[in-house]
Amino acid sequence: MVSDAQHGGAFIVRYVIIGNSYAAVGAVESIREVDRRGDIIIISDEPYRAYGRPLITYWIGGTVREDQMDYRPQHWYESNRVETMLGRKVTRVEPGERQVVLEVGERVSYDRLLIATGGTPIIPPIEGVDAEGLFTMTRFDDAKAFKAWADQDHVKAGVSIGSGLIGLSVFKAMKGINVRLTLVELLDRVLGLAMDYESSAMIEAELVKAGVDVRTSTAAEAILQDDEGCVRAVRLKGGEELPCQTVVMAVGVRPNVD
Repeated sequence: MVSDAQHGGAFIVRYVIIGNSYAAVGAVESIREVDRRGDIIIISDEPYRAYGRPLITYWIGGTVREDQMDYRPQHWYESNRVETMLGRKVTRVEPGERQVVLEVGERVSYDRLLIATGGTPIIPPIEGVDAEGLFTMTRFDDAKAFKAWADQDHVKAGVSIGSGLIGLSVFKAMKGINVRLTLVELLDRVLGLAMDYESSAMIEAELVKAGVDVRTSTAAEAILQDDEGCVRAVRLKGGEELPCQTVVMAVGVRPNVD
């Protein structure tokens, strides 16, 4: 596929952006400040328009509708002349050819390429992480899968492994669907990498007041499963078991280069 283009004697730059979240949106808006004529293509393995990722737990809890989650107005792509290829996964970049290769084999050429795929959740190498009822919480599809599971009558208690920003956002989700939450945190306080001790203590006090069981200075050793392979408990270091029917892994993210 040829990327060079001429329009009225001027060279038209073709920009390809892999990813469709905050960085991609910011890149498009920055490009359009200096180049109104270039072609912009956004490729994303998610099928959705850019959405506010922190809102996914509010959606689970029922305080935000899906149509309220858009990160930019509905006409944003069109007004910025952005071609979207949503629900399409890039599997390879060929810099020499200036092309990206999609999962289906299709090739897309570029003059300028931005990889803005964000992070992917870290899954600790502990026993039982293949259990049904275990989720991550960074994408809308994660939220949909979690809600479908948690809406089952037998799901009464959940554990969030990690109490950073994602772990605490899980509280909003579980509170909205009446699932009791236990937070398990390796550090000695919640939001330990973001807050000082005084601020963390204030937040922890509010969580406890809201009915959250906060366990700090400990770690999950295993996810225990029932006979059907579903989550039945989290075992902490030291052997204590926390009965639950769902687990959210919220220990952080790593660069998404898959």
